[in-house]
Amino acid sequence: VWMGQRVELPDLVEIRQLGVIALVMVCMACLLQVAVHRLPSAGWSRRIGAVLAILLWLSAAASVCAWHAARDAHDAISARLAATLDQQSLWIEATVKGLPNRHERGWRFEVIRAKAYEADGGAVISMPEDGLVHWYSSRAGEELPVLRPGQRLGFQARLRQPGGALNPGGFDAEAWMLEQGLHFSASIQTGRHHRRFEMLGEDHGFLLAVDKLRWRIRDAIDTALGESPHRHVLSALVVGDQRAIPLAQWSVFQRTGTAHLMSISGLHVTMLAALAGWLGA
Repeated sequence: VWMGQRVELPDLVEIRQLGVIALVMVCMACLLQVAVHRLPSAGWSRRIGAVLAILLWLSAAASVCAWHAARDAHDAISARLAATLDQQSLWIEATVKGLPNRHERGWRFEVIRAKAYEADGGAVISMPEDGLVHWYSSRAGEELPVLRPGQRLGFQARLRQPGGALNPGGFDAEAWMLEQGLHFSASIQTGRHHRRFEMLGEDHGFLLAVDKLRWRIRDAIDTALGESPHRHVLSALVVGDQRAIPLAQWSVFQRTGTAHLMSISGLHVTMLAALAGWLGA
């Protein structure tokens, strides 16, 4: 609560001070706890000491939480794309993460292990490794390549710091990117004056293997249901792909008070499916 009400985040000096306060509070709580145990089991002194120990432990926990929140917030803000790279056009090599979302204008997908180079293929430029990439069709009817998790891509893109529209009551894109650990956004550039998009191979790893399995399940659902308007809802429930649900369907869920089911029911469906599979086996 204290962190959310501040106009500015604590600086490094304040974070260190919070850490020292938290450490002192924990030590005091430990000492008081030991002292209380040495008091006679009967009598008001031990009861009062126990109450004071509880209050001191609560204060110590609050201090530790405040220090941890301040440190995490500072680290998250420090990891964002540098202001000097904002709106710069660079050559990016990155790996597709999660489930790429295809919409009517193109692709939106998350990337990891990003590396930046000068647009002409020059020196490596330091930048965050995790971000959100948009790929818009440059003309109507243009066919873009199919993207899937684990693909290593090379593309020229214009970088931006995390941000979004500041409409009251609207979706806070900057807060969402901060929560998801996405430290930059980028828009792929195509055309005669930009380097051509390249497929650089395949990356591997445990989390990428999970994303690939989710992608295959979603692809099977899309193939089985075709153009059914409910395929996106089924994908959201089975593999957690909520971003593919059209805005019109989200509006229906919000008006009927069932929007939260798209967020929590996927786990329940998975648990029931596992139980049914176990019983069937």
